Amino acid sequence: MEATFAKDGADDSDPELGGATFSNFNVDAVEYQVFGQVLGTTQVMPVLPAGQRPSGSSNLVYDTVNFPDGTTDMLDIPVTTSIASILARYPLPNLPTGSFGANTYATASKVTTNADQFSLRIDHKLSAKNQFFARFTMCSLSGPTTNPDQSAIDPAFAVEYLDRRRNVVGTLTTTLTLKLALTSSLSITRSTPGFPTLDVSDPAVKFEGEHFPRTDPSFAVFSD
Repeated sequence: MEATFAKDGADDSDPELGGATFSNFNVDAVEYQVFGQVLGTTQVMPVLPAGQRPSGSSNLVYDTVNFPDGTTDMLDIPVTTSIASILARYPLPNLPTGSFGANTYATASKVTTNADQFSLRIDHKLSAKNQFFARFTMCSLSGPTTNPDQSAIDPAFAVEYLDRRRNVVGTLTTTLTLKLALTSSLSITRSTPGFPTLDVSDPAVKFEGEHFPRTDPSFAVFSD
């Protein structure tokens, strides 16, 4: 079969202008688009300084209490191993002049979005009275990151929005007379939005009183 290629919307019967022609089989258009975007956000949050975390092999945190009469007392606060490992994942403060004082941590966190779209349109003349049209469209969207505040603590905590859309449509047109034509069309759409995370093993952490940012890397929702 001989194939010729040319611009969308051109005369398919002309080899110099027509779409991709395979006998009576015409590919009218093929389209591919790519979109990418990275936005920077500034995240400011309170975190524990080194003096308020267990260090080395000790599971104790020492806290000095100052009383109104000028006396002080040193408290030994035990921290369980599981909580100590979670606290270790939080960064140390880096902005003592920030809104949370000596507990302030400020950093940049990326919000990434990538999209790929592909579509194919086909026209096929079955006979003098029958024409078949079909189109396939594919769109793959990755992002944006929905929790840049948590990915600033640990990139593995990132939860991204994903969508994988697919659509196919077919239309058959039969011309019975100059004044009468019948058209039948079938369209199928598949969409699978989801919110996956790279970290599927760590539990969610919520501090009492909301004094420190929570983490919830196990959050994931899928629908079909």
